[in-house]
Amino acid sequence: MRVALMSLSVAGLVALAGCSTQTSESTTEETEVVSPEDRGPSEEVPTEVTDEEPPVGDAAVEEEVVVDSCLVVEGQVVAGLTVNNGEVDPRSYVITVAVAGPDGQPVTEVAATADDVRSGQVVEVQAVGDVADPPAEVTCEVADVNRF
Repeated sequence: MRVALMSLSVAGLVALAGCSTQTSESTTEETEVVSPEDRGPSEEVPTEVTDEEPPVGDAAVEEEVVVDSCLVVEGQVVAGLTVNNGEVDPRSYVITVAVAGPDGQPVTEVAATADDVRSGQVVEVQAVGDVADPPAEVTCEVADVNRF
């Protein structure tokens, strides 16, 4: 009886395995890399077009928002910023500025907004924030820029 049950069990497993057999085909494509010097005059260099904004830290964003001044005035940090919209469409900006002491240690972050900056327009804004016991000298750096 045991032999018959084991035979049926093995036969059942084989049948199940046969029902769920899957095949997988793997294909690989070779890509030829051609340097710009090897391209003919009629060959275009492929470019990727996206609707995404450039990431923070991108040269375009860094050029759009520049820190002009960074001062401590009566317990407040005041960062003077210049915003230059180099885009075709009007943009609004929310700018976060990291403030550090003379030793490079973070002191605080301050924020500014520039609303509806037209294409080619340059505006000046200030990021202002209270600081308890501020150092006499501070440095300011653009930490984040959100454009919309």
